[in-house]
Amino acid sequence: MAITINARQFTVTPDIRAHIEGALAFLLDDQVLKVSSANVVLDYENKQFTASLVVNCKYHVFTAKTTDFDCFKAFDLACDKVCAQLKTLHDKVVSHKGEPLSEAEIKKAAQELA
Repeated sequence: MAITINARQFTVTPDIRAHIEGALAFLLDDQVLKVSSANVVLDYENKQFTASLVVNCKYHVFTAKTTDFDCFKAFDLACDKVCAQLKTLHDKVVSHKGEPLSEAEIKKAAQELA
């Protein structure tokens, strides 16, 4: 998975980069969603930081944008928003599994006998 970090109006320090990569490490562990990339854009304007996070999964794109006076807090809030979206999709993918064919055939046979 590729993590791209861009900054506007300031430079990304190693602390910020380590924090972002550590926070997005959970995406590497999820095999169900198949995350391909994550793009982070940090912007500093009017004494406020704006964090935009875009996560690309197979067939899905999740985005979040937040503004705060602290760079770390702005990114964490955006990450929380994307995590909520990912959790919703994960629950949807996992819970919408079909019934095994053998069980479906047994139920159909039982209905025909009744």
